[in-house]
Amino acid sequence: MYATHRSNAEGVEYGGWITKTKDCKFTYGEPTRGTRRNIPNFPTKPANAADAWYHTHLPVTWFDEKLAGANPREFSPADRQLSDRTHSTGYLGYGGNIYIYNPQ
Repeated sequence: MYATHRSNAEGVEYGGWITKTKDCKFTYGEPTRGTRRNIPNFPTKPANAADAWYHTHLPVTWFDEKLAGANPREFSPADRQLSDRTHSTGYLGYGGNIYIYNPQ
């Protein structure tokens, strides 16, 4: 996942929407750059979104007090809320793996 490599290199999260082209193929645009902990400027769901979004997580380090106890392989409450609110499957890139959350 392109965004995961970029995220690890720069030490910030990246994310965006998976969209569907006119010829029914799936793609994504330039990922939105966030901070070490989140993507506060996550883009609004576009009209051609394929009801799916993606983002990255960084490894949690011992000095990262606000994330103490967090598992970077799991969707945060805010991540799950985005999927549930937009009825969109979430994809999480971390450590060379992709994790999936289906909305409730």
